[in-house]
Formats: sequence, structure tokens, C-alpha cells
Amino acid sequence: MRLKHAMVAGVMAVMMAAGCARDSEGDARAALEGFHARGNAEDIDGLMEFIHQDCIVSMPNQDFIRGKPAFRRAYSRILDAHTNIRLSVEIVESRVVGDEVELMWYTVGQRTNAATNVVQTLRSANLALFKRDNEGQMRFYRISNHPAAAATP
Repeated sequence: MRLKHAMVAGVMAVMMAAGCARDSEGDARAALEGFHARGNAEDIDGLMEFIHQDCIVSMPNQDFIRGKPAFRRAYSRILDAHTNIRLSVEIVESRVVGDEVELMWYTVGQRTNAATNVVQTLRSANLALFKRDNEGQMRFYRISNHPAAAATP
């Protein structure tokens, strides 16, 4: 009889762990969508809600952006330089490891250069690791962002 209860407890533990992973993935996806919604609204304070205190960002032709204050400075410059930001997200892959989530996605859309009024069409390939902070909120922890050409058949 004890073996049966141990097996039930084991199955319940596995199910709870799987449920936790699904919640983590859902929380990461929600953070990604929320981040882009705030970016489209040109809301730097809203963007910061999704950034981990210890984040590191890699972007082409730039030094690493390390930490939340540096992220704020960098993205404030991006938002100041552009208007009419209309970007969307196309998630192509996800992977859950424990309570951390890795997402790969394309960001596509347009924005207007504030200085020249030239509309820019964007497509970038992105990879991020999402991790919970001390308050238990899922946030961007590591981000890699690179321009991407449209796929050819």
C-alpha cells in the first residue's frame, strides 16, 4: 500500500512540475507580448516592468547593455529617435528548463525616424531567456536582437 501512495505522490509531483513549466512559459510569452505593447505605446516606464534587474542585452554593433539602468538609457534613446512604432511578435520556438524560459521570435513592423520622418520597415530575429526576479515576476534576463532578412522559399 505504501508503494501505491509513493507512486501517486511521485505522479503528482511530476504533474505539478509540468504545470509550473506551462505557467512559466505562459508568463514569459505574456511578458514578451506586454513588452511589445508598451514599446508600440512608446512607454519606457511600461517597458521597464518586463526587464530583470540583472539583464544583459546583445545588439549588433554595440557594446553589451548590462543592467536595468543601462537598458533604460539605451531604450529611451531608441524611443526618442522613433515615432509611430508598430511592431508585432511571431514566436517560432520556446523551451522551458525548470523555471526559466527561452523564447525565439521575429519582431516585424514599422517605425518612423523622428528626425527624417522616413518610415522604416523592420524584421529582427530575437532570442531571450526569461527568469523570475525576487518578486516572482517573469522578466527578460538575457536578450539577443539581430536584423533578419525575409526568408526565401
